[in-house]
Formats: sequence, structure tokens, C-alpha cells
Amino acid sequence: MDQQRAGRWSSTQENVYVVHALATYFSAVEQEEPKFRAEIRVATERVLSHLFEGRSLKIQRSEKKLDSFERGKELPLHIVKEGTGVLYAGIRMTYYPATLILPADEGIVVTKTLEVLSPAQRTSGTFPAGALVKTTLRVITPQQRSFVVVDDPVPAGFQIVNTSLQTESTELGEMLQESREQEQQRWWGSFNYQQLHDDRVLLFADQLNAGVHTFTYLARAITPGTFSMPATHAEMMYEPEVFGRTGSMTIEVQTTKRR
Repeated sequence: MDQQRAGRWSSTQENVYVVHALATYFSAVEQEEPKFRAEIRVATERVLSHLFEGRSLKIQRSEKKLDSFERGKELPLHIVKEGTGVLYAGIRMTYYPATLILPADEGIVVTKTLEVLSPAQRTSGTFPAGALVKTTLRVITPQQRSFVVVDDPVPAGFQIVNTSLQTESTELGEMLQESREQEQQRWWGSFNYQQLHDDRVLLFADQLNAGVHTFTYLARAITPGTFSMPATHAEMMYEPEVFGRTGSMTIEVQTTKRR
């Protein structure tokens, strides 16, 4: 279990052996049918209390904002169980760093550029509301890599333009295809699968040949305001210690002034 990295083990074979070991453990330890009450307290505040009866895969969750606790003080954690059965509990703290994240190169180099297409103009992190923006991702590796995934978060205030939808302009689709052909974006030995989500773009490569790999997509700046653009991260899925990322930055979407 201690060898787990980023939610997985080093190979699919190790994943199978770990699952088999867990099944053996459960058959030996989970002989008593659960019937107990569990309670979790942080400091003096009860954040979760539940009565567990019978076997179930249902998980009881509770979330508390860090701002709800007093700053500058230790927060002792107490987990109490009364009754028969085995309690499995997990505590996770998620937060956003107060400072910008710096780029990193641990075997993979990642760059990201944003270019305003309409209205055409140069940008240094400021975008007019309604602008069409071309995002270009470049992943550079000095040697062949296997099973590489790229996670590119889209800043709030932006919306991805999915040119495969019939509701989108065919002209935009043709423009994007022409751009990809000019940059010689290829299929084998590069990214052979992609996912466009509301908040991010995911790229997958079964085999990533040595060299520079480019992927472009379109987005539109829609919501005025100042937003964080998180770092784009690339890694080998089964060797996550081989990775690279861009730095994070702050962007601004400005309301277009009327004349």
C-alpha cells in the first residue's frame, strides 16, 4: 500500500495483486457484520456522526471549510467507534496555494500559449470578453515515453469551443483543422485520444515519441473578471515521477468598452 503514488501503483499487474491482497484481507478481517456508531470530531466540533448497520459500499461524507475553524491553532482529530465491525475512515484536506506555481521539468517539458484570434491582438494575460482564443500546448520529451496523460485546466471565465458539435461554426472547425495541419499534429507516436470537459482538456498518448508534440484547441473568454489559470501537468501514468508542468498565472477578462 505504501508504494501507491498519485492514487495508483506502478503497473496494471501491481494493481491486480494489490486488489487481490485487499480481497484476502477483507475475507479474514470482515467476519463480523458491522453494527456501530462512528463519530469524527475536529477540535471540539462534530463534523460527522452516523450509525452503520449491515454491509454496504455506501460512504458517509462530510465537508467543512477551513475558514470555519479558528486560525493559528492546532486542530486535534478524534475518531470514535462504538459497536462491532471495522471502521474505515479517511481525512483529506484540499486547498489552493496562495502563491503561483513555478514550472517544473522532470523528464517532460510542457508549455502553454494563448493567442487571441478574434478580435486579433497580442495579449499578456488580458482578454476582451467575447474574444476567441487559440490555446497551444507543447509537450517535449527527450526520449520515447509510454502512457502519457496531459491535464490542462481551463481558467474560469473561459469556455471551450467544441468544434465537433453541430451547434458550433463549421468555419471554426476548418480553421482549427488547418492550424493543426500546419503544426503537423500527428496521431501515432503522439496524442491519440482527447477529452474536452467543461473545466479542462485531457490528452492521452499510448506512445509518445521523442520530440515536440503540439495540440491546439479553441476557447472563448465569456465572463469578465480576474481568474487563476492553474498549471498544465503532464506525466507518465505508471511512472508519475516522470512529469512536467507549466507555471500557474493570473488572467483577466475585461468588458469590451462601447464607443
